[in-house]
Amino acid sequence: MGVPWFKKSSGQDQPPAERVFGGPVSSIEPLRDDEVAWVRSTIAELVEQGVRTDDLDDLGRYYDEMVAGWHRLKESDRPDPDAVIRRIGLALGQYVADRTGLEWRVAIDDQGTEIALYRERGEVLVHPTRLVATRWVAREERVLPGLGRALIESIPDATG
Repeated sequence: MGVPWFKKSSGQDQPPAERVFGGPVSSIEPLRDDEVAWVRSTIAELVEQGVRTDDLDDLGRYYDEMVAGWHRLKESDRPDPDAVIRRIGLALGQYVADRTGLEWRVAIDDQGTEIALYRERGEVLVHPTRLVATRWVAREERVLPGLGRALIESIPDATG
């Protein structure tokens, strides 16, 4: 049996807005032009650092280096990891989006407002930065490639 990367509802007992990977949402909005540019420029920052964002194994290597280095630091010396987590989460999300037909959206749920991937068909909502942040805090390493592949495989009609 595989690692349970995330929980997916069957949607049978929930209203459509709750058939998601991230929890019930109250609103899903398209990105504005400046938000689209922000996603692209944030991912481009990784590319400028030599990370191949179209390669899950290379993205996973980068994540592993960053999370291991951050956790090795004394807690009082650790910088805020949010920017690194956001870059990795957006790159992971774009990788998934390119292979599943999901699109970037702004999702508002009980945890706040966050960028997410969404597809109306099948009511699929994925929070890639939240997935990365959860694993970062748990000190999980060597998980990103498997997480990305499992996520793609679990999305209904991912191949069209």
